[in-house]
Amino acid sequence: MIEIVKIIQPSGQLDNNNINLLHKEVMNFLTRGVQIILIDFQDVTYIDLDSVEFLKIILYDVHNHQGYFYICSLNEQVYTTFKVTNNTSIFNPLTDRKEFEETVLSKIL
Repeated sequence: MIEIVKIIQPSGQLDNNNINLLHKEVMNFLTRGVQIILIDFQDVTYIDLDSVEFLKIILYDVHNHQGYFYICSLNEQVYTTFKVTNNTSIFNPLTDRKEFEETVLSKIL
């Protein structure tokens, strides 16, 4: 049975040292047939500006695989980084997994 939804929950800092690993993980799921990716930032304490920009590449890759990409649970620092880079409207972050379940999963499951 193919999973169509995958939740990834990175922790610590997202920066140039590890954003590529997140991208590889997402691409691996897409090639296995996953259609909906949620990145839960609950345990992310910091994200740098370059990594937010790199997330746009991940978003683009997910869309190229006819998939859907969501993010949730941004703490104040992470949200501020998205905001100063003018990316909140691109990613439209969800409050938490509960909102993801109610607004996304409830429509497909």
